Amino acid sequence: MASYGFQSIISHFEFPNNKGLKLYESNHVLNVQEFRPIEGLCFITGFVVRQTSVSLDPYKVQLELDSTRTIKNTVCQCPAEAGSKCKHIAALIIFVNSEEGTSKTDEPQQWGRPAKYCESLYKKEQLSEVDRQCSNILNNIIDNIEQSLKYESNNDFLSNIIIKQVQSDLPKFYSAFPLTLTEHTYFYEKIYVNEAMIKSIFNQTLHQSLNLSWNQNRKIRISASLKAHKIKTLRNKSEQCQNKLAISLLNETTIVGKGASNIQYGLQTEDKAFNAFCDMYNIDVIKSGLVVHICRPWI
Repeated sequence: MASYGFQSIISHFEFPNNKGLKLYESNHVLNVQEFRPIEGLCFITGFVVRQTSVSLDPYKVQLELDSTRTIKNTVCQCPAEAGSKCKHIAALIIFVNSEEGTSKTDEPQQWGRPAKYCESLYKKEQLSEVDRQCSNILNNIIDNIEQSLKYESNNDFLSNIIIKQVQSDLPKFYSAFPLTLTEHTYFYEKIYVNEAMIKSIFNQTLHQSLNLSWNQNRKIRISASLKAHKIKTLRNKSEQCQNKLAISLLNETTIVGKGASNIQYGLQTEDKAFNAFCDMYNIDVIKSGLVVHICRPWI
């Protein structure tokens, strides 16, 4: 684990209002740090002072980036559950890309420097600003150490899975598939994975459907039972029908009505059920990200 200096990040989020910008302009963002627990994955964490209750502890915000510094996932401690549209997340993104007068490579220490205005927002009798900053940084370090240890444990678990994948499935020669040059390029750029890539995808997608990387990697693979069922039950095997099916599988469908309500309920209660199960049977369960087959990376 290491701490690095500023570099711009890429965000594809469209924020519905300018509340995040106002938080940034009011100097409500502080203690911004970047950590890289494993190769190809890094996290930017920071604290955003609450807009209305400035005397309370600020919300911790985390951005997960891939190797191109594109945001893949976001987390905020605020109760709004607004996802990527959260104003605190917006404020941190704007902070990272908009700091003025600071070299983003020559002065990495600027990351952790609190905005002076924030010092006036807290009630000094509760906790001094120095103590608050130390507490936030210490908690940040502890969180990242725990995350690194979790990734190491996950990687050991995945190594065993990959060994079993290879043992149960003789390696396939990809040249057996009649691919055009364009298809061949796409396969090796988007589909092909090695052991390190499998572990990276797994660790990046631990939040599953709440994670952009989860959706992106599943979209280009035969990952859901519904996709497999449609492929197996296709009656007309002509090239035209197969292409039509492939296009339909790639097109995302929006779940509405009762299905959407069920998904929302599942997301809200999943952690409670997970913890209850662990307590009931006195066991530790590894939260799973997406597992890609090393011999058949299209599933």
